[in-house]
Amino acid sequence: MTRNMEATQEFSSVPKVQLQQKYWVTEDSKAKLLAVGAKCLELVTHREHYYDTTSDDLAMAQLWLSQRNQQWHLILESQEQMDRDNVANQNKPENIQSAKPTVYEEKKQTQFEPNNQNDQQLDLIETDSIYTCAAASSAYTELVGEREIITHLADFLNIDLKFEDEANMTMEDFLQKAGIQHYASNHVINQITYKLCDQYTIIIQRDESSLKESATILLDMDILNICKGFEEMEKIANYLEFEHQALQSEQELLM
Repeated sequence: MTRNMEATQEFSSVPKVQLQQKYWVTEDSKAKLLAVGAKCLELVTHREHYYDTTSDDLAMAQLWLSQRNQQWHLILESQEQMDRDNVANQNKPENIQSAKPTVYEEKKQTQFEPNNQNDQQLDLIETDSIYTCAAASSAYTELVGEREIITHLADFLNIDLKFEDEANMTMEDFLQKAGIQHYASNHVINQITYKLCDQYTIIIQRDESSLKESATILLDMDILNICKGFEEMEKIANYLEFEHQALQSEQELLM
């Protein structure tokens, strides 16, 4: 009995480390994750609101105004792209108008139908259609300062602000003066954390630079079984059809 107690105490005193592996999420990954009973622990979300005039003046000029988490964003063509467009327009006399893109939420269709408890988890794949598409291209640039945005839009809409107290003008004041209105909102999930089999923590988040979704698998393992831990994580990743990140394929060991 004494020997068994000593062995148990010795085993429990073995230090643990947290193993970490990073992957890309594929089309069927989230459905499989829900199918094996993963529990949603935390959601990190935001709503993005989009603005334009009633005649779509901004969208027609390749300008996208939005607000996310109280922060204003204006996506616009870079000067280099505008110069190229001007040259192209000289060779193409016809006018080509761009209709305002529709803001929508796209959900992946899968064969797995979750119960009501998992309904919220299916909302992992919302798209921020306008902001994401524009920000993904190097042909576009982004303004985030309110003064800079107001100045740019006032110049574009030919609004004379020299008699206004521009320094104290709020974005809301300018929108009202410019006739710019809210026309759509989009609900976006940035990160969701799952617990699988009471052992694995799986964090799925949007990667802004690549516009993909990444998955991080975390596993607490005693230091004597590190190799076994990585093997088990790899099995889980293969079953969920995660793909290795080419630039982050090295296994990380966090003390």
